[in-house]
Amino acid sequence: MACNNCDDPKRLNQCGDCQYLLDTDCIIYNDTPLGFESSSIKEGSSRTLTDILQQIPDESCCTRLSKEVEGNYTVLEEDTQKILLLNGNTDTEVDNTNVPYTIILPETAAFIGKTLIFKDISTKTSGTPGGRIVWSFDVSIQYKWDTSTSSTLYDTLISWDYSLHRTLYLTYVKIGINYQWIVINEAHPDTLKTIITDEEMDNGFTTGGAGDVRYCKQGNLVTLEGYLTDGESGTNAFTIPTSFRPAVGANFLCQYDDLDFIALVNITSGGVVQVSIPGQSGNPLTGNVSLWGINYLIN
Repeated sequence: MACNNCDDPKRLNQCGDCQYLLDTDCIIYNDTPLGFESSSIKEGSSRTLTDILQQIPDESCCTRLSKEVEGNYTVLEEDTQKILLLNGNTDTEVDNTNVPYTIILPETAAFIGKTLIFKDISTKTSGTPGGRIVWSFDVSIQYKWDTSTSSTLYDTLISWDYSLHRTLYLTYVKIGINYQWIVINEAHPDTLKTIITDEEMDNGFTTGGAGDVRYCKQGNLVTLEGYLTDGESGTNAFTIPTSFRPAVGANFLCQYDDLDFIALVNITSGGVVQVSIPGQSGNPLTGNVSLWGINYLIN
């Protein structure tokens, strides 16, 4: 329970070299969700320091150092004690192109039972030339706890478990008679995800980039994922079901591969998802519109 008397001087006690002691219930944090917090925590929500400390699973989460990865990379044994921040360079000689980077995962005894933590913090450059980062691994990785489901693409591996923070956990374990890397992110039990196929889209829109176009719901939070391309600017792309629709229309500014423009995505109270590129009304899209980051609350 949050402290109601944080300014009460009686709560501040002398302590050796420390000037004050402050009750952790009186320290409020409302910034970006931390890596160990539940995916149900939304950016901007207020939590006390007490609440956050109680969620820390063990000491290891607080002793991992971060390491920035800026391009093709081979994982080292020491990386099992770090958080690998994927922050690739998007400058290319050809404008509006995907920029692929590969992470090489060793398959040796030194990694048995070890866990790697990746967090994608890549952004698109604002200048020209530039492109969109596409991270992948050199080996196919099992996800969904299903031996028949695997992928090398980072976006695919994080999409199934509703990773709001683009964080991926991989562990090297024995499957059958062989060892392999698998995704161990825990899917939220109340998460609903539905793929939108190209056949369900309108006005020429199709799936762009890596991964599927999806609408997802966890509790009363709805998010969209994936990329759209090919459709006509200023028209409807697809319609989401009643239980996923906002009470009132909502507008979102989204990343567009054409660096001279941004995309405006409008979701009406009737569930219609409309995509517009200012200055390109009626013309086909020449790049990918990112739906990542679109989220809203429903009743």
